[in-house]
Amino acid sequence: MNAFATVLLAGITAVTMNPGTAGFDLADLFRSEGQVLNICCFDLDLVPLMEEYYPGYASDAESWQEEDGMLTGRGSIGETEVRWVVIPDSRQYTDYLDERLIGRDSLSPDERVDIFMIDADSATKYCSAGADVALTMEDLGIADGTTSQYRFTRQLVSDEDGFQRAVSWNVPCGAFVYRKSAAEAVWGTSEPELIELKVAAWPILQNTAAELRKGGYRLFAGPDAAYYPLIGKSIPWVDAEGTITIDDNAVRWVREMTEARDAGYIGNLETGTLPWIETLGKNSDVFGYFMTSEEAAEYIGRDAPADSAGDFRVCRGPSSYMNGGRWLCAAAGTDNRNLAADILWTFTCDSEVMTRMSLETGMITNNSAAMDQIRTDLSYGNPLFGGQNDIAVYAAAAAACDAEDLTYYDRVLSEIFLEAYRPYFSGEIEEEEALNAFYRNAVERYPYLNER
Repeated sequence: MNAFATVLLAGITAVTMNPGTAGFDLADLFRSEGQVLNICCFDLDLVPLMEEYYPGYASDAESWQEEDGMLTGRGSIGETEVRWVVIPDSRQYTDYLDERLIGRDSLSPDERVDIFMIDADSATKYCSAGADVALTMEDLGIADGTTSQYRFTRQLVSDEDGFQRAVSWNVPCGAFVYRKSAAEAVWGTSEPELIELKVAAWPILQNTAAELRKGGYRLFAGPDAAYYPLIGKSIPWVDAEGTITIDDNAVRWVREMTEARDAGYIGNLETGTLPWIETLGKNSDVFGYFMTSEEAAEYIGRDAPADSAGDFRVCRGPSSYMNGGRWLCAAAGTDNRNLAADILWTFTCDSEVMTRMSLETGMITNNSAAMDQIRTDLSYGNPLFGGQNDIAVYAAAAAACDAEDLTYYDRVLSEIFLEAYRPYFSGEIEEEEALNAFYRNAVERYPYLNER
């Protein structure tokens, strides 16, 4: 097994058996449904969550292996065998999933996909009523339990008729994370309510960047920091005639980040890279970062240099936005419909489970009722943010997020645009070359679309 598999599988452990949580009699389910539950994912995040938060799941840690870019492993729920297939490469994962979902009738019940993971980019494809590869929450009998999920996480995975076909346990909404010590050095305060005034709107951020630069700090580590927050609520990237239309906010991002770069207000690092992670250290001159609660748990809680502990706070920032996310679907044709429903219920509708998950992982979870309890709890504080109640900030951001007008192309084309402009901001190409690269890559991905 290579280093990738070793790192990701290091935390896999067995748990004891317990009753189910969605009101189902699991013993009866074991007798009446299929003997194999197949779960397909593009990462391993669900595996430890199943071990920790799904009563009745037991892991077989020794069963995991890797071959040809695919990780496979096994577990059990009572007498039902759980088979995992995890494929990190997006194209390979899509090909594998499509083959089995479209050709499900040619597979035996034990070979069919029962639960599969999707992201925001593929939500329209897999949650389409026409595709009919994911069961609705009404089909599963858990629609009433999804009403506490944040609205945008439901909008994104609802079909043309308004029926929700996937659920998410995490909430990929972002907020503005900033360095406490830098705020105090420049303005004499680090209180979130006061710093919020410094970053509450994009025009205000320009003045804030100038003040930070005078104090020896940069606003962001690189131009991509502001990309998803700034494009936020974008118009469709493809019009009714099939012509690619670049969103005005994407054009604004290029203009404003170019000005900020030329003024020395921002750096030129790509989010998530090792040099970027190093800017989280105590002696960094970078003031702010846009992060989801999951990114904060990963970058600040796990990857940041140790000397940065307690030196971050969080506030809303200039706009609500989403980035990333994972959703679970119960596959059409599954012979484990009730068990799949119980798993989806547990991770998205059970407020007790989601409260515990949020408190123990530091992530905002997709149950507004559970998050309301935490955000109003005066005793709660996240040590990553010096004891600040970050859930209150992220819950407010989640309530303001909107995915109503997102189309099939938007997420993918916006990412292609970002990638095309990275070389421009690093000084490797001119702006016109970046624009041409965007159109070239967009049409390569979608040959039937028209440029401009």
